[in-house]
Amino acid sequence: PVPTDAALERGRRTDFPPPAAIAEDKKLFGSAEPVAGPDSINSSTPQASPQGPAVAPPPPSMVTFRISTPVPAKILDARDEGIYGMTNSEEGVKVQTSDKVIRLLLRAAGYEDLPVDIVPNRDKRFERKLSRRKRPRKKSRRKTGQQKTASSAKPAPTAETADTASEEQQQATKDPRLPPDLKDPFKH
Repeated sequence: PVPTDAALERGRRTDFPPPAAIAEDKKLFGSAEPVAGPDSINSSTPQASPQGPAVAPPPPSMVTFRISTPVPAKILDARDEGIYGMTNSEEGVKVQTSDKVIRLLLRAAGYEDLPVDIVPNRDKRFERKLSRRKRPRKKSRRKTGQQKTASSAKPAPTAETADTASEEQQQATKDPRLPPDLKDPFKH
């Protein structure tokens, strides 16, 4: 049968066989899955099958691992750096029980990332030590391997060169916003 316009407007299909016919077909052909009738199509609540109430699969078993480090560090997934939790936490990190290796990274500010592999087949505790990040050495300002030669050495200042040098130094340190003929009252 073809659904009528009124049935389509109500959101129900009328071309389903009646539930009694479904139950009879199930007896004859041995269906592995329960078949829903027309009333349960739009229903959001699970319906009990003729065999009994619907049973949800059991939740996956979980294990907890705890990682201790000298400093607090993030526990990251090595594949995408998603955060599992923090080290040194009493509650630890809960993951699904598995015999497959999980690759983790421990990351703390000022320390090298530490890769850690765990097999979450039971509750576990780990102790790990992080290595400080090596800082690059600052380059010395002293030039090595070069000695002063007579031509590169500055001549000793004389009275005449000392006066011109001090005037040049004063000109360089004067504020450009002040008039040039302004005298320093603290100098003789």
